[in-house]
Amino acid sequence: MPYVAATAAKRICHPARVGGAQIGPPDALRGVAFRGAATYRAGMLHFLRRHSQSKVIQVIFFLIIAVFVLWGVEAVVSGGSPLTTVATVDGRPIEQIAIQRAELNLTQAYREAYRGNMTPEMRQALNLRQRALDGLIDRMVLVNQAEQLGLGIDDQELRDSIVDSPSFQLGGRFSKEQYLRVLRSASLTPGDYEISRREDLAVERLQAVVGDNVSVSDDDVRDDILARDEKRSVTFVKFPAAELTAGVQVTDADLEKSYEANKDRYREPEKAKVELLAYPVDKFQGGIEVTEEQITENYEANLSTRYTQPHEVNARHILIRVPRDADDETKAKALARIEAVQAKLGAGGDFATLAKEFSEDPGSKEKGGELGFFPRGRMVGPFEDAAFALEPGQTSGIVESPFGFNIIRVDEVRAERQKPLDEVRDEIVMTVKRESATEQAREAAQADQAAIAGGASLDEVAAKRGLTVERPEPMTRGTPFPSLGRSLPLTNALWDLQPGGTTAPTDVNGTIVIGKLIELVPSSVPAFSDVKDRVDAAYRLERASEVAKAEAEKLLAAAKAAGGLEKAATDAKRKPEVAAAFPRASGFIPGIGSSQDLKDAAFTLSESNRLADSVFVITGDAYVVELAETTVPSAEEITKKMDETRKALRERRQNDAFTRYLGELKKKAQVEVNAQRLQDIPAV
Repeated sequence: MPYVAATAAKRICHPARVGGAQIGPPDALRGVAFRGAATYRAGMLHFLRRHSQSKVIQVIFFLIIAVFVLWGVEAVVSGGSPLTTVATVDGRPIEQIAIQRAELNLTQAYREAYRGNMTPEMRQALNLRQRALDGLIDRMVLVNQAEQLGLGIDDQELRDSIVDSPSFQLGGRFSKEQYLRVLRSASLTPGDYEISRREDLAVERLQAVVGDNVSVSDDDVRDDILARDEKRSVTFVKFPAAELTAGVQVTDADLEKSYEANKDRYREPEKAKVELLAYPVDKFQGGIEVTEEQITENYEANLSTRYTQPHEVNARHILIRVPRDADDETKAKALARIEAVQAKLGAGGDFATLAKEFSEDPGSKEKGGELGFFPRGRMVGPFEDAAFALEPGQTSGIVESPFGFNIIRVDEVRAERQKPLDEVRDEIVMTVKRESATEQAREAAQADQAAIAGGASLDEVAAKRGLTVERPEPMTRGTPFPSLGRSLPLTNALWDLQPGGTTAPTDVNGTIVIGKLIELVPSSVPAFSDVKDRVDAAYRLERASEVAKAEAEKLLAAAKAAGGLEKAATDAKRKPEVAAAFPRASGFIPGIGSSQDLKDAAFTLSESNRLADSVFVITGDAYVVELAETTVPSAEEITKKMDETRKALRERRQNDAFTRYLGELKKKAQVEVNAQRLQDIPAV
């Protein structure tokens, strides 16, 4: 393969995994290196089993198990330049650029996870640079071990891995141009990427060898199903604190004392007083002429993506919902209902009319079940597979998806096609105009920022442009900008300024903006007089909660004496309620709310010990709890789930075994870190 590096280019340490999450190239390559890992591992396991009698494989297994034996741990089956080198693992370097790339990808991942609300304080607390380095060290330890065991990857295996990657394919076939384009977008050379990919595959092979020793018995699988699917229902008596607040006696002295003891409860966050000058892109579009050369260049650059219409279907469906944790009886009732609808269709019923009458999908029900056109990747797997297997006018059988039972009809199919230039000419003209206008807006903002640095005011430069300065109310970090929405880059830039400073031009949801920090209002605690009403409400609720708990403890004592909750509750003129059955994994108890302590207690109760030993206080309310019913899956249900559970349990145990194995390898590895050089790496 001409793209596989023939010589050893500079080693880079990515992509890697930190805490199970990949750190590696930016978005364009995120997931490429480990995509298909499960398929690869399955192939490797097949290879290893097929050659299990081979002397080489036997030696490899022996060496891996010896890691545990020699270090006193149970066997796996029980479950660059010296100036830029920041760390070494057994003498092999981890360079600054690798850590910067890894830290950048971790930062991007956390920003996505927190939906743009990650503050500098959160980033500091997460210690992403150290996490990035830890992940790179883990990876290098594994790469070294794979090499020592002779688990290398030859050129053909590397070639197959790259050619088979969907990220490098166009129209289902490998494309050299797409391969190079994706690598360029991630600032990688083919040599760098292929060295990294070869190491990834070697680590996968090592993981396959370790994981192949893990076994799961039928008893293990049954126990796992029982632990996961067992449900508990509880009877409870609730003592609401809110009903007792009126009877709480309160004095000003009590409130002042409570205020002094809980000042931080009333603390106002830091706020910024800012001014904003927005440069709407539309204002700069007038007079922009788009040339044929620009149109052609844009078309050719985006032909395989933006201007290629994917294979799509226009479908309708009728859905009968089934909860994810539904029992067999609930599923059977839902299936009977969808079968009745299917019979009506078979008798000539109109699909759209039946969808309006019976479908339980609120988004499409009133439109006769219409979903519109959608490509592959938009719908869940079983639904998508069924829809794309139909011809126009055809109706599917009953299709089970994670949402329930569906019947699907396809009205129209669009084949994949490249749109001709004339068809998208107007779209291209608008795109190029907007891009040019955005650049002009940015240049205008940069010129105005220079003028402000020279002494001009925001109002002066705004007046020359015919713009208006916005002056929102003092805002916290999480507050959206009134006319612009949320923008973490602009928020962070403003908070990094000194009063009187201005930000660089920043793109905020398509609008170029300059921000000026007028004043930072420090976090402070309001005076007692300003929050007296809040203090009063909190004090009353706390005292009422204490009363509620005391009353609940009296009832609990009576229930223990009476041998059960029902008689004691009747004597106390309290009405017991029943929380519907909930599994161990549920974070919510119906009718009560979220309480890990109560949930844990519920699963320790038994027929001989039905009453919980203590009162539970949840958001101020007090509860006395007794076991109502235990529901366990039937033998038939367990049998149905054996294969799926065995696979999941084995994967968990394989991961656990590999984690332990990595831990033992790290104990033996010679890892050296230059702490000062790590600290001095420029921020990403």
